[in-house]
Amino acid sequence: MEIVDKAEISRVSILPYHSIGKHKYPKRVMIYSNDLFRTSTQDRLDIIKKIFDKKGKDYNSGGAKYNTRYTHQI
Repeated sequence: MEIVDKAEISRVSILPYHSIGKHKYPKRVMIYSNDLFRTSTQDRLDIIKKIFDKKGKDYNSGGAKYNTRYTHQI
């Protein structure tokens, strides 16, 4: 991924998209589209992590319940 090479960042947080708030869209007269928002599979997240590993980029995954001590450092 070219964008990974060009990114001048120190760390990336890999967070899976979820559909927990999906029910709120009709209340706000918004359209929820599965074409735009798809939940991530574990396989897809693993592929993304491997890309960052190959590029030597630092990342963490899991979201708010994890803190930086679980950060993956190459």
